[in-house]
Amino acid sequence: MRRLTSDSINFRKLSLMAILVNSAQIASALFISGILLFSPELINSVSMRVLLISVLVVNASGAILDIREAVRTRALDEHNDMLEDSIDHLTLLNTEMRKQRHDFMNHLQVIYSLLELNEPKEAIDYIERVHTDLNKVSKILKTSYPAVNALIAAKSNDAEEAGIAFVVNVSTPLDRLPLTPYEISRALSNLIDNAFDALVGQSDGLIRLSFEENASHYRMTVSNNGPAIDQDALGRIFAAGYSTKGTERGMGLSIVSEIVASAGGQLFVDSQSAITKFIIELPKRTENEPSGK
Repeated sequence: MRRLTSDSINFRKLSLMAILVNSAQIASALFISGILLFSPELINSVSMRVLLISVLVVNASGAILDIREAVRTRALDEHNDMLEDSIDHLTLLNTEMRKQRHDFMNHLQVIYSLLELNEPKEAIDYIERVHTDLNKVSKILKTSYPAVNALIAAKSNDAEEAGIAFVVNVSTPLDRLPLTPYEISRALSNLIDNAFDALVGQSDGLIRLSFEENASHYRMTVSNNGPAIDQDALGRIFAAGYSTKGTERGMGLSIVSEIVASAGGQLFVDSQSAITKFIIELPKRTENEPSGK
């Protein structure tokens, strides 16, 4: 998965600085406006007044345009981050599927040979191992969103490398989601990453991801068996910038909350001593609504 580089971080800092500098320009323009409107006697020269008004108009209009472009650039940069992550996830999924296809004939040859050698028990054990590997792929190919399938494949791979059990239960194709693949992948990615953070240093880490539906809603649950969230923090964890993990953190859950709210859904958290669950509930889009794919 893509990680933020120093260049991308500096780019974001520069865009934020541009917003702050131009905000200061607007403030100075307002200050000049106040002098012109309420204390014109301080400026006796007509030419000086005209000059100040010209500077005021140019600075204010330029600053407003700069701020608009800086905000738009930051949004595009964040969107680009997620698209690059999605590409990485899809690449990983494609690689995994090609490996499975490549190995399939070899597996059949091994099983056939074991049966020829009259080793049925060894053949059964081998089939069970192959079946387990195939299940890893089949479990992540059940939704109608390739981006979501790829995200699950990537996170499953990350969990395996970290020694964390990653259990996926998909009982719906999610074919009527009110969000785009980009939006739902971004929300799920943040929740799963939070689950990984909660399990750092834990030897028996377990993450469960489930997708369910009823007649009107989808329910997505990301749970982990890490330490419970402090009760005092539960009311603040969805606020932008709030984090117990250090500086420049605390945006993930805020982003998830905004995405879910934009689709008319709800986000819940249930944290007990043995398990912490984050639950997304989203209304199904109606049949005549356009797909977000």
